[in-house]
Amino acid sequence: MRNRFLNMWALLLIGLGSMISLGCGDEEIVEVTVDLPPLPTPTYTEGHLTQAQRGIALDSDDLAVVNSMAGGTGISGPEISEHFGLLVLNRPYVDWRITRCPGQNEAGATKPLPKTESLLMEFAGRDVTSDRIAINVDLLTPGRRALLYVCFESGAPVGRFDVPEHRAAVIDAFVDLASLPNLAYITVGMEMNRYYHLLDEEGRTLYDDYSNYITLYRDVYDAIKEVNPEIKVGPGISWAVFRNQTMPQVAEELGKGEAATTEILDTFVGANGHEVAFRAYERTVKPLIVSGRGDARRITADYIGVTMQPFHREPPFNGTPAPEDTTEFNKILDYYRWLSILTIEATEEHPIPYVFPQVDWPERAAGSKKDGFLQTLKYAVSGLDVEWMAWRRFSDLPTTPIDASKCKQYTGASDPALSYSQDYCTGGLLDANGVRRSVFDTFVAN
Repeated sequence: MRNRFLNMWALLLIGLGSMISLGCGDEEIVEVTVDLPPLPTPTYTEGHLTQAQRGIALDSDDLAVVNSMAGGTGISGPEISEHFGLLVLNRPYVDWRITRCPGQNEAGATKPLPKTESLLMEFAGRDVTSDRIAINVDLLTPGRRALLYVCFESGAPVGRFDVPEHRAAVIDAFVDLASLPNLAYITVGMEMNRYYHLLDEEGRTLYDDYSNYITLYRDVYDAIKEVNPEIKVGPGISWAVFRNQTMPQVAEELGKGEAATTEILDTFVGANGHEVAFRAYERTVKPLIVSGRGDARRITADYIGVTMQPFHREPPFNGTPAPEDTTEFNKILDYYRWLSILTIEATEEHPIPYVFPQVDWPERAAGSKKDGFLQTLKYAVSGLDVEWMAWRRFSDLPTTPIDASKCKQYTGASDPALSYSQDYCTGGLLDANGVRRSVFDTFVAN
């Protein structure tokens, strides 16, 4: 009971914006909003993206299909430039394929900048270049169970955002990255609202360390701007986590239903869902967007990076991304409806557009479901200010030979925290042979 009471106080502090970074920095207070914002009234079009809005997420494993190949498969460098206006790189804070926790002496080579520079040289060798680059830096392990961190020789036995050595190392990594030419966007952490819902090894919530992440994010934002104020910086969150975990938790606390039940998820419409979404936003997102109060109030995000990979077996999808039944389809539109709350702090002087840095229907061998999912998503967000969108992978990872395939390298780690889920291997716009899926055509449609 005592732990429950303390946890609720931590929730309250975060919800009110009083970000106490335990053991790290001074107390910061974010302005409390009492009244609900206007109820969103979405508008819809086909939602086709311009070339400038389309990002292509490439890594070294995609080079096998970056070519003019016989039979019309693969893709050439000029074709990439024709279809995509932004080169997107998904980089971990430290290279997870080496270890979750590299030693202090080897950490430099595992951080984002050296690998990014190497990748850009590889891409240039295939005529893939861009004067607009976005880098999504992941602070969580691929299994979404813990933080990536450097193992220091002393003083930092575990990765937490209130550990001074960890904070300093993360900031230094972003400062180094900010020196990269043509870098236009940096997403600081991917799906970081997952961290809010994780438990430590002793089963305790990490609410307090999520507040430490918030203050670290602000420090990283300022540090990047000191190096290059033209780089746009934003936090990364998961809409599936916000919608299917944070909102039900808040609903339960507000007495609006039991958390994580189909009934409460289906009733997040109208005024009821409006209040729940806004309180969830105040708790986990707003402190990343704005800090301070009164004359000290400032916006600390140039965009909000929202990963779109739904919990596809849960409501409202229930395994179907684009249902023909009108009632079920409208439930999916309602799932996206509260996205507009995430940018209510935007002003004319400081707009906060949406970035969708990783999009996918995360089901293994989903086939045409990916296409239906993307069509529905484009329609659902067509009334929002979308700066850019990128599919999670450009091409599939080969699954043969079974014990030594590229897919196995990502999904077969002995530490579950370091393993991707199997659907990562089949998440491409192209298959492993370079054949374009229908979702590719939907993504590049004008």
